[in-house]
Amino acid sequence: MILKSLKDNSPLGIAIAVLVFAGFACSAVMPYGAWMWIVPQSGSLIFGDIRNFLGSFGTPLLLGICFVLLNIVEVMVMTSLNNRFELTRAKGPLFIVVTAAVGMCYIPYNVLLPEQFAAVFIMMGMFPILNSNGKDVAVYNLFDAGLFFGIATLFCFNAVITLFFGIAAIAVFRPYRFNEIMMLVLGIITPVLFYFAGYYLSNSEIMPVWENIAEEFSIRHIFTPGGNDLVFLVAGAAWLVVTGLMMAGLYTRFNVFEARVYRFLFMVFVITVGAALSPFLSIETLRIALYPAAFMIVTVFYNMKQGFWSELLFAAFLLSSIALHVYLVL
Repeated sequence: MILKSLKDNSPLGIAIAVLVFAGFACSAVMPYGAWMWIVPQSGSLIFGDIRNFLGSFGTPLLLGICFVLLNIVEVMVMTSLNNRFELTRAKGPLFIVVTAAVGMCYIPYNVLLPEQFAAVFIMMGMFPILNSNGKDVAVYNLFDAGLFFGIATLFCFNAVITLFFGIAAIAVFRPYRFNEIMMLVLGIITPVLFYFAGYYLSNSEIMPVWENIAEEFSIRHIFTPGGNDLVFLVAGAAWLVVTGLMMAGLYTRFNVFEARVYRFLFMVFVITVGAALSPFLSIETLRIALYPAAFMIVTVFYNMKQGFWSELLFAAFLLSSIALHVYLVL
């Protein structure tokens, strides 16, 4: 009943999506301890200014509202990506519920992190990448994607892994061309060059910025999961295994373009998780991995044959996410 309503984009499905999203968002707007400012482990060139500006108002309410608004923007970008390239016929309500369940269930990461800002621009960079499919020449598409990835890097140093996203996209969608890789790299470094040009033209002290960058990439991030982390990781891994098995069954039903897209999304997910668990980037990088995972979960549930078992599996997915959220609140 719930899954069918979300698939059909019915008034009941829209109401369910709004209620689920609002429920997960409640911890964002409450004066809850997890919403007080924490210092992100990942470095950033411009996130510190955003943090200082919002922190100057002295209220966690504003931080929670910004977090919720960013989640809304992310759902809108995901839905637009799906509609533009017709990857599935799934509508907004299903995207809203799955994105909320995946991206907002784990309260310790429900804070305004630079990775969340970066994720918006990374997903926007997917538009020119998918547009490059089938083109004889796609240097401008790769450059445009690189620009979005470069802006993401300004928000979050961890977004340097987007270079590997671009290379994965070329491997999946394009015949190998060295000039396309160079245009991708040029696109990524262009926003960074403009950032430093602004520092130079304003006669600002640039050495602290270089020291910040050097320090960030000299740090070795060793992730030691606590009890709550293990609960989240085990639950997430279990659902990823289920999603992976079901995606494997759906793969033969995809057309050539859809198969390439999901192969690319899987590569993005694997690259991001590997980077997050490495000592070179912080564990917050996992937030970037949530969105390709959410896209694949939406695809699995939308393509499931309607019936008792599909409703039961979706209910189990949603209830496990809600249970994890409530467990961490209490």
